[in-house]
Amino acid sequence: MAVVTAAVVLTACGSDGGDKAASAGKTAPDAKKAADTGAHGGEVKRKVTLEVRGKGPLAQAIYYQLGSNGSETGSLPWKKTETLTLTPAQQKAGVLVSVVPGSVAGPDGTLKPGACVITVDGREVADNQGGKSDKGCEYKVR
Repeated sequence: MAVVTAAVVLTACGSDGGDKAASAGKTAPDAKKAADTGAHGGEVKRKVTLEVRGKGPLAQAIYYQLGSNGSETGSLPWKKTETLTLTPAQQKAGVLVSVVPGSVAGPDGTLKPGACVITVDGREVADNQGGKSDKGCEYKVR
């Protein structure tokens, strides 16, 4: 019994107060941050997909920024997926990803912007309203 009492007293006296949030059923800020960003606030991985929707050949190249810059030609639908590994600094500032969809022939034969979409970890985060906007799609991944 004396050993159990001594252990309880030493445990209580040895606490620096940092465990109070955990013992109260709350998550300490550092523990929550580690849970949100990976082990101990390190790097996190985000699966990013750029899409240009539609059917048929492209009249202009698709330009994209996803880990690196590039362009592709061909036909629609077009999709490019990469897993980005973000450092803690990149998580805070964000990493810009973008796609400029190029032009596609509309039903009347005139050229119009392609429909672009960006998804991060399966969640749609940007689009150009089905090609109604002449702007491409961009998003800061955190």
